[in-house]
Amino acid sequence: MPSHLEKQINTLKHNALRLSTIVEDSVQKSLTAFEQRDAQLAERVIQGDRRIDAMEIDLEEECLKLLALYQPVALDLRYIISILKIDAELENIGDQAKDISRRVITLCGLPEHGLQFDFTSLITKVEWMLKNSLDALITLDAALARKVCVVDDEVDDLYDELIEQIHEAMAQHSQYVPALIEEQRICVYLEQIADYAKKIAEDVVYTTEAVVIRHQK
Repeated sequence: MPSHLEKQINTLKHNALRLSTIVEDSVQKSLTAFEQRDAQLAERVIQGDRRIDAMEIDLEEECLKLLALYQPVALDLRYIISILKIDAELENIGDQAKDISRRVITLCGLPEHGLQFDFTSLITKVEWMLKNSLDALITLDAALARKVCVVDDEVDDLYDELIEQIHEAMAQHSQYVPALIEEQRICVYLEQIADYAKKIAEDVVYTTEAVVIRHQK
């Protein structure tokens, strides 16, 4: 029969899954709003951020209660600590989705420039990192988590290329600078989401292997 701590950890895992699902959905909707210039969808993402904030606080309190009541050790301790850290990272990802949506609303009020940038490649890589970092968290799959960390370098390369292209466009098309600035900011938010996904993956490796891989190549 599972111990009371095991039952509580299973509940914790379930609540972390709920939060991660909502955050991932928020990111996907914000990016759909960006690609389709959908201000109404962007507004719904912004409004939904309050729910993410409330769930982040609840999950944090749940982790602290388990640490105080049961004084767990070994894998249980590492898991609860990782969820505590990942909880904050998920809230930060939710904030990035909210910020992307705010930029989308601004973009919808600006003239479209018609210039072509490959946002799709960056978006696809970031969404892959987020999805698989969360899958690795739920299944405690360290091998998948390490793959997420590797892909972060690819995201950085795509980000650098896009930023350079946007800067060149600003120099050549000054009339579109306001819109290009908003798109540049969205690129920044995407890169930050990738960074948070990498941190989640690093926490998964720590939980399963008791190995710290932060700052390692």
